[in-house]
Amino acid sequence: AASRCVVGTLGDIAGRAAGIKPPATLIAGGVVALRAKNGFPLSGGRYLLPVIEGGSTALAERVRALGGEVDEITVGRIAPVRGAFTERDLEGVSRVVVTSRNGLAAAGGEMAEALRRRGIPVEYVRRVTPRPGTLHLTQPDAGRVEGVRSIDVYRNEEVPVGGTVDLAGYDAVLFTCASSARRLLRVAKGRTTAVAIGPKTAAAAAALDVVTAAEPTAESMIERLIDGRRV
Repeated sequence: AASRCVVGTLGDIAGRAAGIKPPATLIAGGVVALRAKNGFPLSGGRYLLPVIEGGSTALAERVRALGGEVDEITVGRIAPVRGAFTERDLEGVSRVVVTSRNGLAAAGGEMAEALRRRGIPVEYVRRVTPRPGTLHLTQPDAGRVEGVRSIDVYRNEEVPVGGTVDLAGYDAVLFTCASSARRLLRVAKGRTTAVAIGPKTAAAAAALDVVTAAEPTAESMIERLIDGRRV
């Protein structure tokens, strides 16, 4: 069975450890700090991660591997835009880019087969840059890059959370997209720090105390979490 470690003060440990059942071990005193110094820099931290169905799992697993506790809450799902693509859309295209795995998956087998027949590569990129012959598979809420043709092949649909989410019980909330931030904050109470994957997401989470990752990656978000615990 998986183990769980919760760290707190005498004032809040009862709430943080709610739900833990015997057998369990209680450790008190300065020795607790050794865990964070021994390869577990997020030990004792509790984090909230709003996710789109099927997404952000790697980020959650990385936080747990570093000693943190993560609650994942689903705030959206990916739905394909039917009929968004025809093979005529590939005329003049020499390169297809996606910034999310949802782009190609939502387009479906028809596009994948058309790309294969034409020998057009698909590239996963962090940022879309203008290049001749580029086609960007994306969604309506995403930004557009001047000089790059885009097709909306999927939608990020809201999934109701149900009830209120108290942020005060978390050391930080991790936002990997702007829509997740907007949806969670509509049902949130309390305050905590927010770590945003990029400037657009940070703007959506501006009601909280936001720090923005230096790069739009999970590792960069984790670096921000670790930096925050050193303060």
